[in-house]
Formats: sequence, C-alpha cells, structure tokens
Amino acid sequence: MPRATTRVRGVASGVTVAAVGFLLTRSATAASTTAALWLVAAGLVMPIWLRVLGVRTPVPNLTAAGLIGHVLWGLTLGGGFALGRRWLN
Repeated sequence: MPRATTRVRGVASGVTVAAVGFLLTRSATAASTTAALWLVAAGLVMPIWLRVLGVRTPVPNLTAAGLIGHVLWGLTLGGGFALGRRWLN
C-alpha cells in the first residue's frame, strides 16, 4: 500500500476517534445532568406538586423506566447538540 494512502487512513482514523470521543464526552455530560434532573425534578418536585393538586402519588417517585428515559433523552440531546455545534461553527 502506498505511503500516502496509509497516511490518509491514519488521519481519517484519528479524526473518527476524536469525533467519537467528543460526542461521548458531550453525551455523558448531558446524561449525567438528566439523571440528576430525574432524581430531583421527576423524583421529588413533580410528586409533591401533584399531591398539592390532589393527585395521589408516592414521594419519592423514582422508577427505573423514568431514569432510562431521562438518560436516553440526555444522550440524544447531548450528541445532537455537539454535532450541531460542530456543523454550525
């Protein structure tokens, strides 16, 4: 294989690894933020607010499905935000 082709493949691999690392970092930050949001807002604030309105809910209202939903949303939002910023800059 010619050296130029090897260099191009090396640069392409490096760029791919950097892009994936960038997306994972942003997504991990967003996922941890949404997990904290799930704990506070969905677990405590929402059930207390619903009780004030007369709806009987357990306090705290922490379910695995709620956590998974919030984390998946954070991963999607963080990855999309990171990609959008890179394309717009």
